[in-house]
Amino acid sequence: MSSQAAVDCNALEATTSIEEITDNEHNRDTLRWLQNDELPQLWLCNPDQATGGDYELGSSRELEWLGHFAKKSTCLEGVGILGDDTFGNCSRHSVDRFLDDLGKCNHIKKMRFFRTNLAGIICKLGPAMKSNNFTHFVVEECHLGVPEATFLFNTFRVSNSLEELCIDYEEEEGVLVNLNDGDMAGCIPSLAACTSMRSLTLNYLNLRFRRQPCVQ
Repeated sequence: MSSQAAVDCNALEATTSIEEITDNEHNRDTLRWLQNDELPQLWLCNPDQATGGDYELGSSRELEWLGHFAKKSTCLEGVGILGDDTFGNCSRHSVDRFLDDLGKCNHIKKMRFFRTNLAGIICKLGPAMKSNNFTHFVVEECHLGVPEATFLFNTFRVSNSLEELCIDYEEEEGVLVNLNDGDMAGCIPSLAACTSMRSLTLNYLNLRFRRQPCVQ
């Protein structure tokens, strides 16, 4: 990650144009919609996985402005991080600051992570998950270790608005989780607090199913 100097967005907002933040025309449109509180979904990605509606992060400066506009938004309801190298052009400070800003956006309902290393990210999102009334939380093909899984499921203890939880690790290159029955036995009881749950998917978490003999 790069080490660009932090931007004081609060002080500079009145004198900074969207054109000064990025040269990418699609990113400019996204920033402008977010600034005008007209963006319901924000999908961050690395260039190799970009599609028409994704934001390709080019710098720490862009990420800091995204976070600045996001924390003031009342329209933004969904955020996704797609790809391991999504923050590759950004400094650690700017990533931490962005995740902190997301925690201040009280209208986010949906989070999605796809092929993302959650170490260093999921714990930072704890305040956002606790302060927002999350309804959908999707994790697909992401590396998930014991610390991240424990933190994630412990956070679900206060997620009584959660309607959909999907953690799916079906991946052609093999298992991406370092979990087992014992680890998950400590995690799954946390879901009892999710009284609004309508859809639950837990795939490829190294859980084993044991058949019990029939008693006649």
